[in-house]
Amino acid sequence: MNQTANYGLSQWDPTDRILMEDFNSDNSKIDAALKENADNIAALKTAVAGKGNCQIVYGSYTGNGGYGSGSPCTLTFDGKPIFVFVFPKEREGSHDIHLKLLRNVPYAISLDANSGYVVGVEWTDNSVKWYSISAVNSGEMQLNTSGAQYSYVALLESNE
Repeated sequence: MNQTANYGLSQWDPTDRILMEDFNSDNSKIDAALKENADNIAALKTAVAGKGNCQIVYGSYTGNGGYGSGSPCTLTFDGKPIFVFVFPKEREGSHDIHLKLLRNVPYAISLDANSGYVVGVEWTDNSVKWYSISAVNSGEMQLNTSGAQYSYVALLESNE
């Protein structure tokens, strides 16, 4: 009598004598394998339930050239943003500026390869706005150059 490669289940040839013990042994092996799979699935469900506590969203906007507290950039979401990363779709002049905004931190630094520029940040339940407050105060430093395209990725708090 032959056996399967994975679980060692009986494989009979037409001339083999079939015994009750063989069937019972195979059923026990199948039952144990099914139980192990069910336990593994339950363990994975438990592990996954504690993960994924945020939603990832992304989008883009076009700059209007405004800067400073009187002309902030604002992003509004369907949930509570906890982290937002903003970056230009194309490099602006000699700058490669990006911005990382972290929930409840009232400022951020718009960074390029050579320096950083301070921006003020304000949060609401479902939005974030920022504005340049650096000595070098411009739409470019605020990621709001007129006509420029910007992308963002945001993590939103999950209600689950």
